Amino acid sequence: MHGSSVILIAMLTSALTSAGTVYVLQHYEVMRGESKEGTVPVPQFQGLSEADARKNAEVARVAILVAGREPSEKEPEGTVLRQSIPPGQQVPPNHPISIVLSQEQLSVPEVKGLTVAEATAKLKEKGYEPKAGDAVPSAEVEAGKIVEQDPAAGSVLGRGKTVTVKASSGVAEVEAPNLVGMSHEQAKTKAESLGLEPKFTWVSLAETPSYRVINQKPAPGTKLKPKDAVNLVVNR
Repeated sequence: MHGSSVILIAMLTSALTSAGTVYVLQHYEVMRGESKEGTVPVPQFQGLSEADARKNAEVARVAILVAGREPSEKEPEGTVLRQSIPPGQQVPPNHPISIVLSQEQLSVPEVKGLTVAEATAKLKEKGYEPKAGDAVPSAEVEAGKIVEQDPAAGSVLGRGKTVTVKASSGVAEVEAPNLVGMSHEQAKTKAESLGLEPKFTWVSLAETPSYRVINQKPAPGTKLKPKDAVNLVVNR
């Protein structure tokens, strides 16, 4: 081994030991050959953290620039995925080398059933921008809690993207329909289609069509909630 190589390796080992970080010499590619006069070899940055890559670049006398970030399922956040100049290539001192860093591949968390404040905090913690949509009626989810989200939980979505959430406005109200004059079966079908529960009282009146609704309570147009009863008087 030439004297210059011994001196370079000694300098690298001394600098790295004093920094408290252990490096493998192959990261510097100093074993590939001698530096040409006025140039330095490009280190191996791929696979290193950004912090380690910068330390290596400083020791190797090159400059690194972050060209971008890409989602990665395999590499931890901030790992160097690629470098613009291959390791071992000779470049002038302080020559810029672009690197691409890994970015955690995020998925949208489940926020259904949470309050708006809880959902907002959870989404922001994950790096998303929450957006409140219009409230949605729901018989299953109490008012003020999230009933819908877009994208759905588990969807892969980049950091900083928007997740729209919609809170429940509670049980939806419906207007009592006008059932007077309908047959027993027609009135039953209509009431149940609106989520109401028809209850029948039977009477016998002369000169009145049989099996027809002759009275109802509450009156048509009254605001009712699902499962509310509609009392119907039907002639036999």
